[in-house]
Amino acid sequence: MKHVFIINPNTVKKLREKLVSDIKQACEAEGVEWEIYYTDAPRDAEKHTRELAETKAAIRVYACGGDGTIGEVANGAYGFPNVEVAAIPGGTGNDFVRNFAPAEAFADIRRQIRGRVGEIDLIRYNDRFAANTINIGFDCAVVDYVERHRGWPLMNGSKSYTVAAFAEMIPMPKCSLKLTWEGQTVEQKLTLCSIANGRYCGGGFKSNPQALLDDGLFDVFRATEKVGRIGFLKLVGKYREGTHLEYEKMKDRLSYFQTGEMTISSDKPFKYCVDGEVEEASELKLKVVPAALRFVIPEGAAVTSL
Repeated sequence: MKHVFIINPNTVKKLREKLVSDIKQACEAEGVEWEIYYTDAPRDAEKHTRELAETKAAIRVYACGGDGTIGEVANGAYGFPNVEVAAIPGGTGNDFVRNFAPAEAFADIRRQIRGRVGEIDLIRYNDRFAANTINIGFDCAVVDYVERHRGWPLMNGSKSYTVAAFAEMIPMPKCSLKLTWEGQTVEQKLTLCSIANGRYCGGGFKSNPQALLDDGLFDVFRATEKVGRIGFLKLVGKYREGTHLEYEKMKDRLSYFQTGEMTISSDKPFKYCVDGEVEEASELKLKVVPAALRFVIPEGAAVTSL
C-alpha cells in the first residue's frame, strides 16, 4: 500500500517543515512507500485523491490540514474501495478528529500508519459530501468571520471561533428556512441550524452531542430566532460543553432530532458551512450514506460509535 500525504500549505504553513520531517522519519521507520503532494488550488486535494483512486492501486491518503481538507479528500475517495482516508490535523478548528479519543493520536504519524480502518457515514448534500457538519445561520456566520479576518490578532487557532462568536453577536444573523423530513414540513426563522455526522463544530463546540459517525443517521439541532443575544450568552457555555439540550429555560427555543434524509430550502440563497468551508445555495437535499468512507483510526485511539 502506498501512503500519500496531501498537504494544504495554507493551513499548515508554520508547521510544514516539521510535518515533512515527521512524515519522512515515520515512513522510513515503518518501511512503507510514501509521497507528499502539495495542493495549489481549491478542491485540488479532491481532484488528486480521485486521480490516485482511479489507478485502482491500494492507497492510504492523509489529509494534512483542517476539516475542509478532510472533506475534499473524502469527496475524492468516495466510491473507491481501494482508498483509505486518514487525517493529520493542521487547520483552525480540527473538529472532525475530536470525535475520537485521544484526538492527539492523529498527530502521531507512526500510529496512523499502524492504524485500523473503520467505515463511517457521509452526508450527501446535493451532489457533494460532508464528513463532519453542515451549519447554517449563526455558526456559519462565525466561520465566515474567521475566514474574512484570518491573520488578524487573536484570529489564530480554535480561539478565533470564540472571538468571532462574540463579534457576530452584534448583528446576530438569522435565517428563514423550510425543513422537510419524514413527511413533516416546518418553516421557521432560526438563529442557527446544525446538520451533523460528527459532534463538534467551531473549534470544539459540541453542537450535536448525540451524533455518531456510523449510525446511518444525521443529527439536526435548531435554535429559533427567540435565542437572541442575551439568550445566546446564557447558552454559549453549555453549547460548547454539549449540555445545551438539558437547559430547561431554553427548551421551548431548541429542538433536536435524527433522520436519514431531509430537504432545506429558502426563498433566497443562504450561506452554509460544510466542514469549515462556506458555500451558498437556495436548496439543500440531504441524505446520509452509510459506511461511505474507509477512515483510518490511529493505533490506540477509539471513537464511541465504532
